[in-house]
Amino acid sequence: MSPTAIDLPRGEVILHPLKRGPSARVEPASTQPPQQRPPVFPLLSSLARALFPPPVLAVQTPVTAILVGAGLRGTRYASYAQHYPDLVIVGVAEPNPHRRAAFAEEYQLRDDHVFKDWKEILQHPQLADAVIVATLDNLHVEPTVNLSRLGYHVLLEKPMATRVEDCIELAEEVEKTGVVLGIGHVLRYSYFNLVVKKIVEGGYLGDIINIQHIEPFRLHSFVHSYVRGHWRNEKISTFALLAKSCHDVDLMHYFVGRKFARVSSFGSVRHFRQSQKPAAAKNVNRCLDCPLQDTCDFSAKRLYMNGNTGWPVNTVSSTPEDMESVAHALRTGPYGKCVWDTDNDAVDHQVVNMEFESNGEDQGAPTGTLTMVAMSTGTNRRKTRIFGSRLELEADEEAEEIRLTDLQTLQTMVIRPHEDFDLPEIDLMSGHGGGDYNLVRHFVEGVRAHKAGLSTEGYVPSVQETLASHIFVFAAEHSRKTGVVQSVDEYLREHSREESLEF
Repeated sequence: MSPTAIDLPRGEVILHPLKRGPSARVEPASTQPPQQRPPVFPLLSSLARALFPPPVLAVQTPVTAILVGAGLRGTRYASYAQHYPDLVIVGVAEPNPHRRAAFAEEYQLRDDHVFKDWKEILQHPQLADAVIVATLDNLHVEPTVNLSRLGYHVLLEKPMATRVEDCIELAEEVEKTGVVLGIGHVLRYSYFNLVVKKIVEGGYLGDIINIQHIEPFRLHSFVHSYVRGHWRNEKISTFALLAKSCHDVDLMHYFVGRKFARVSSFGSVRHFRQSQKPAAAKNVNRCLDCPLQDTCDFSAKRLYMNGNTGWPVNTVSSTPEDMESVAHALRTGPYGKCVWDTDNDAVDHQVVNMEFESNGEDQGAPTGTLTMVAMSTGTNRRKTRIFGSRLELEADEEAEEIRLTDLQTLQTMVIRPHEDFDLPEIDLMSGHGGGDYNLVRHFVEGVRAHKAGLSTEGYVPSVQETLASHIFVFAAEHSRKTGVVQSVDEYLREHSREESLEF
């Protein structure tokens, strides 16, 4: 079979459907006698076609965009334009003067397209096709709604909003405008997960019975962001499941392809609480004043004053190369506080049990479990197991392999997407297994399809599908706090302004 050519910027990227067939890694079958069964391990050559959205037009028509919020996530999405000419960044709105000036210089922006506040954009005729909204989580709704009303397509960092009512309002308002809305659910766009989705869609597993998904935090990443950082307390940001795992919920929704029906959830702050504080540190609450500052595993001095000027130090100080600036931030700000003596309420472990809708009264419903845990040596690499009526699928991001096992013959095939397919190294370096740039690519193609009067299906999920994943997350957190088994539809009705609203 000839390679599949995908017309991408900077020359063609050739995706060989199979660089080397997974049949080379088929493990021995069981000693059971052969049975007359349909073949379940064909060469999955068609997988390559699922890894990129087909270009809308034969000639690339660049999409222009303004970045609203030049933080880590926003600049990551915008950097797609430095490698692929189908996106051109033409403006920025950022309140931090250091970030604003650096971004404007990097992208050679016109002075009159550089703004301190996104509201300044409203004073001009439409300046671009789209905006990338990557403000703080609790500041997503207002720029998204107002800029969409002016005709800007919106790529919005996850989550949609930090209140369920705001998510519903945002969805309703954006739908009225008819613009394209992309959400930063990057996991569904990683090449690894696209292969899993294609296998599920192809019916190889049979009927899906159960799905299990584990998100292991990198411990020190959790401490930085959810014990000391902006997401440490629900009152100043939002709860951990929404901030960190809403795209994991979206991924499970994407894989199973059915609506959520019911949910229960359990979790708590188990470790990072005052009762766990070492006795030697009981009279201090800042690391730079602590007698354990040179030995404690979570010492801010060791984590942030070690010569590193990248993440996470650049989130502590805007001038991470200046050690005195970093030290001042640790003496006065949240990142210098003792991990056992902050105002954190973000859970460090949580399990979410889910039931999906059945296809009819005579059919049982698939079930699933999501586990999020901070006490992990993992590198934020997820693991997913999907149990079907014919095959079991085990997807291990850390091992970078997908294992398919026949339930009858016990024959196993191993697929390693990063070896079996020629994937663009630029995308893989962008983050989330290529999902960061592939999300932007799908959004750009969706905007180009919309401008050409074509359907955006296959490029970005519908607003309803995106909202459904968010509603489930809020319902799960409600269950965790109240101890009830929560109907997702009932939760939506209780928080909707319109009783007819159904997703």
